[in-house]
Amino acid sequence: MIWTRPWALWFLVLPVVLVALSVVYFRWKKKALASWGDRSVIHRLLDPWSGRRQRVKAVLEVLAIFFLVVALAGPRWGRLYQEVQRRGVDVMVAVDVSSSMLAEDIAPNRLTQAKRELSRLLAGLEGDRVGLTAFAGTAILQCPLTLDYGAALSLLDLMDPELVPKPGTSLADALRTSVGAFPEGTKKYRALVLLTDGEDHSGRLDEAVQEAVKEGVRIFPIGYGSPEGDLIPLRAEDGRLLGYKTDQAGKNVTSRLDETALRSMATATGGMYFRATDGEVEVVRLLAEINGMEKKNLESRVWGQTEDHYSIPLLIGLLLLFLEFLWPETSGHVGRVVRDLRSLWSKKSVAALFLVFSFFPTAGYSLGRLSPLARGARAVEKNPNDPVAHDRLAHALYADNNFATAAESFGRAQGLTSNETQKIEAAYNTGNALFQQGKLKEAVEKYKEVLHKNPADLDAKYNLEMAQRLLKTQPPQKDNKNKKDDENKKDDKNKDQESDGKKSGSDKKEESDQKPKPGEMSKEDAERLLQAVEAQEKEAQRDANKKNPPAESNGVDW
Repeated sequence: MIWTRPWALWFLVLPVVLVALSVVYFRWKKKALASWGDRSVIHRLLDPWSGRRQRVKAVLEVLAIFFLVVALAGPRWGRLYQEVQRRGVDVMVAVDVSSSMLAEDIAPNRLTQAKRELSRLLAGLEGDRVGLTAFAGTAILQCPLTLDYGAALSLLDLMDPELVPKPGTSLADALRTSVGAFPEGTKKYRALVLLTDGEDHSGRLDEAVQEAVKEGVRIFPIGYGSPEGDLIPLRAEDGRLLGYKTDQAGKNVTSRLDETALRSMATATGGMYFRATDGEVEVVRLLAEINGMEKKNLESRVWGQTEDHYSIPLLIGLLLLFLEFLWPETSGHVGRVVRDLRSLWSKKSVAALFLVFSFFPTAGYSLGRLSPLARGARAVEKNPNDPVAHDRLAHALYADNNFATAAESFGRAQGLTSNETQKIEAAYNTGNALFQQGKLKEAVEKYKEVLHKNPADLDAKYNLEMAQRLLKTQPPQKDNKNKKDDENKKDDKNKDQESDGKKSGSDKKEESDQKPKPGEMSKEDAERLLQAVEAQEKEAQRDANKKNPPAESNGVDW
């Protein structure tokens, strides 16, 4: 919650002072009555309910003043998603998170400076959609194109070598994944910012650059490091130096900046190469190049403005004042109030009462029109660092079939929470959202992450198996007969598992009641399931190695 006039909150001291004065007054009154004579005689002379009625009126007055002060401060909460249109270009940023980016020829290291410059780049963009890709031996789309720069900034802390499970450096995968993230349409208004040291172990970089040229993507590389190179340190969690990375021969690895390759791809695509410097002036030059590109109309879902809800506490305060006015203090009070109201009516002063009751529809509309998506957005606005709020918003987005943004919100929830169970839950739900987008490879990695932390998670095992099987059925396929047989087998074995990839947090809980819990599954069944999953992973890995030998097979894992 935020306040339109926060200075008005200082007036909250008035109810506190009024409470203190009321306590002093009633104590003085009690002592004064006791000093007039015998207490039993005085009680017979006075209305026994008068004191209680007066205390109730005092409470109503204090509460009324409190809510009126809150209304004066202007409480605002709840940001709703809205479609925003701007003129700009689509900017994909690919960040190298391989081990070579930990070299310290740029203080404190290459990766830290790349993340710092990425933060400055996002702060300098005006009206451009931005997306993020992290890459090492393979590439992962971290954030689809969006105008919500806060969503991209929230993912910076996740950028480290542990983010991408496959070691090495494949610029080709980084280019292909980033180029594939641009929407279909005109082959203009596209920029790819590449933050890397330029090392490539894929051997397919030229092909990827040509694909970028065909798609009209201009590449703007920023090179980190030095041509002379530096060793790659291995450090403990507390920062202690444990040694340096070595190759298969046991020699220390020296990582060098490959400016030739970076300049070549920039020239081929009409972009520009920049060398990373301590002053970070390259970010300013890069922003000038992006701003000089031809713009187009862009639209994206971003946070809207907070809504003003001053009418709710104002309505409560006025109602309390009205109730205090009607509350009887002595005998005959109600009759006097009725006579006063008739007098007001005869003088046609009922407009004040009409003003009070006119707030009813306004408050009712404000309270009743909130959808689950709006409630989730408001929870995030109230506490942007609360992982539970991000998780609630993500579930609402998932139910709204906005799987891309739901995956972002689940990722933010996973990054913010320190609870290991919540991390596993968020990773699982991120995999489901990726699964719904057809990003099966990324979904498989998320399910593996869940199983790495909790091998007994049956839901993750089922979804992993289904995602891997669907990956195998994707083209290229051998023939229609084999395809039909595979589909028949998949239908037979996964008839009860088709909805697994669609589960939100509540769905997962419902299905867990139907499926055997880990404690209820027999030891033999669990072992067979684990062996089937492991065998399938090994078979998929062998097929991938035959088709595309990984870089680490040559001992290159940096």
